[in-house]
Amino acid sequence: MSEDAAFCPNCGVRTRVGAEKGISIPMDEVRDGLSEIGVEIERALREAGREISKAFNEVREGVRDETDGRPLVCPDCGEKNRRSAKYCFKCGKPL
Repeated sequence: MSEDAAFCPNCGVRTRVGAEKGISIPMDEVRDGLSEIGVEIERALREAGREISKAFNEVREGVRDETDGRPLVCPDCGEKNRRSAKYCFKCGKPL
């Protein structure tokens, strides 16, 4: 092996010269790349969590509006219907 070899040509181990020159081992680069990917995935999941939470809160508000205790009363039969109903569930007349 030459004196200036950074890696052993037989086994691929980094030599003292390679370490002194700061030449990284390919697996270090892979590990660093995977670490960066992990950080990006974590960031994306955090953002997705915020978006899901926001959507959930919007739906929750819609449900509250839907069930705020004021039913729609059918003018024809007097049946109480949910707020978003367009037709009475009992008689079928428009609300």
